[in-house]
Amino acid sequence: MDANALLSAEKCHLFAAYPLFSGMLGLPAIENGKLPEHEGGRGGPRGQRVRLGVLVATHAYHAAPLEIILGSRIDRQVKSLADLKGLKLGARAATLAGTLLLSYKGGVYMPDIVTLPVREDVLPALEDGKFDATLVERHHFDAWKKRHPDSKLKTSGYYHPVIVNFGYTALETNAALVSEVNIAIGAMIADGTAARIAAEAGMTFFMPTAPEVIERLTPGMLAGG
Repeated sequence: MDANALLSAEKCHLFAAYPLFSGMLGLPAIENGKLPEHEGGRGGPRGQRVRLGVLVATHAYHAAPLEIILGSRIDRQVKSLADLKGLKLGARAATLAGTLLLSYKGGVYMPDIVTLPVREDVLPALEDGKFDATLVERHHFDAWKKRHPDSKLKTSGYYHPVIVNFGYTALETNAALVSEVNIAIGAMIADGTAARIAAEAGMTFFMPTAPEVIERLTPGMLAGG
């Protein structure tokens, strides 16, 4: 909703790092939205109501797989979520990662999950030993490791099969701009520029996966892993 409001108020023409879910594109669920706080505003009252437009997405420019991250005291192989049995798990409320942990096998891990508020980072709590493992975007862990090079947290090498792609979103009235961006994204992936930029930023690059846009999260997707 924030992305749509910013685009519809013409505060920007493209919104980056947008998760490619079908339900987050197309016609908005409501007619008007509140303009969020933002940097670099070109005037106009923040918090004003704006008429929301129809969103379209560019092609994906990277995938954001979720990886199990282990605390420093945990030494085990993780090849599926089943291998987390007996561990205390951390999850952020109202996130895909948290939902996948809570939904696994119909909620088998619910008694072992410590749920954090949506705005609280799980990695500091994992570092402090408040739980044994968590599921987060690999790029989020890369950023954490870059800021905390002495962190003892460990990657497991296990990625959840539900993988979300990220791209840009824009209003459908900016179709020409979207086409130009699609050409640029294709070229940057093909010639290795996207992977090089990620490496220079200390991030692991993951090629976009199929399907490019997730239509919906099925019960099987939520309960699997």
